[in-house]
Amino acid sequence: MREGRGSAALAEHMSTWNDVDEELPSVNEIVEVWLTFGHGGTTRLRGYRLAGRTGGESLWLNALTHEPFPEGWRVVRWRKAEGETVEHSAAVSAEHAQKRA
Repeated sequence: MREGRGSAALAEHMSTWNDVDEELPSVNEIVEVWLTFGHGGTTRLRGYRLAGRTGGESLWLNALTHEPFPEGWRVVRWRKAEGETVEHSAAVSAEHAQKRA
């Protein structure tokens, strides 16, 4: 099956890393994040950001635990994941939990 132009553009955008100093994802949008920590450590996780207070920095949360990343961990880049938002993720989790009950 051949992918349309829209699919190719989305795939390219999803693979593009964005520097957090230049561009931020929408609030509550789950994205893949590149984090730095410690003395040169790096990792990739899924996360989302909450709106910062007036003029303040955004707070980044782990998309799995919904907790802030540990002290000293800094989000440096992000890229699109599947376009999920925190609200959508919570609704899907609740639906799965209901089916198991």
